[in-house]
Amino acid sequence: MTTSNSYVSIQTDIHISSTKLEECSPEALSQLFQMRSGTIGLYSQIEYQRHELAPAMRRLDKSNADLAEWLAFMQRSIEAIAATVSDVLADTATSHKKRVSLSAMGMEMNSEEDYQPGNNVQLVLELPPSKTRMMVIACVSESRPDSPTGSLVNFEFKHIRESDQEVLIRHIHQAQIEELRQIREQRDQLPNPTTV
Repeated sequence: MTTSNSYVSIQTDIHISSTKLEECSPEALSQLFQMRSGTIGLYSQIEYQRHELAPAMRRLDKSNADLAEWLAFMQRSIEAIAATVSDVLADTATSHKKRVSLSAMGMEMNSEEDYQPGNNVQLVLELPPSKTRMMVIACVSESRPDSPTGSLVNFEFKHIRESDQEVLIRHIHQAQIEELRQIREQRDQLPNPTTV
């Protein structure tokens, strides 16, 4: 877990597909994002709404268990449909598992693609373990050789839906909690120093 440019990033493995975009105007880029993100990010939008409505569902569960059970069934069905739609539209066959440094504002990863600063790139990210998928449009802020066949590339998220960013923030927060739990467990397993 590191802090960079006043936001927290985590090292994590995610599935990602990337497509370099043709140069275009900011307006055309925004239109492209609006058109593509709504369908690819459908599952994350539903996940975001489920999280927002969780307190109301708990209250309903106490007052009307039958209705709450029916709504939970409908929610699972809609989530399954949304995940299928997202799978088809995101073209998961082209995604690869990569180790990245991920934050709510951007990410850094090794890439064999020839990315140059200023390139706009469509990224489809799949977050484990929920397989929540989101599409962002990022701009390459830095690319430096890292190996004979690749570069270390920094992406700054330029277009990301607010609901996707909230899901991303929660994902990073959960990863931080898990990392701290593991550190505590390792510390607790160390032998206590003996006092003389």
